[in-house]
Amino acid sequence: MENKKTKRKVTHKTNRMSKKELNTYKKRNFVIEGIILFIVLILAFLVLCNKTFIHTKYEHKIGGVKVSVNIPRFTYFVSDKDGVITLKTLGKTKFVKEFFDEELNNSEIYDLYYCETDKPYYYNNVGKFFITDIEVKKNVAIKTIKIHYTTEDYNTFCMTVNPDIIEE
Repeated sequence: MENKKTKRKVTHKTNRMSKKELNTYKKRNFVIEGIILFIVLILAFLVLCNKTFIHTKYEHKIGGVKVSVNIPRFTYFVSDKDGVITLKTLGKTKFVKEFFDEELNNSEIYDLYYCETDKPYYYNNVGKFFITDIEVKKNVAIKTIKIHYTTEDYNTFCMTVNPDIIEE
């Protein structure tokens, strides 16, 4: 006597469906896959076409002045209007603040001015512009970075900021 093993047939859900149900199931999967692919392509387009996302420097030319600021990697450019560069990042607030402190205070590119006030201003020797303020605002997960700058001449900048300075 031979001992025969019985093979159990594994049936998939689609094997038990009628043709109509199977077609509906396939169409629904096709639509879901299409939507996911569309969302991934849109996100890839937004990230890759952005001025700063894969770069560590933002550059823009205004008149004869080239505004160039080092920024953390994976920072998304939003706008540059009226002397304010707006960026978005997922990086931690502490990291972003430390990055800009390190960049401005320990770089040979920037000179520190006080213009007889308590507020520091950073003059970029290469691009010939002032960074007047850097704000890092925390929203839920995304941080907004606003870099305020002016392309005003460094000889007249302090007079604009503090009109009480007497010219010698």
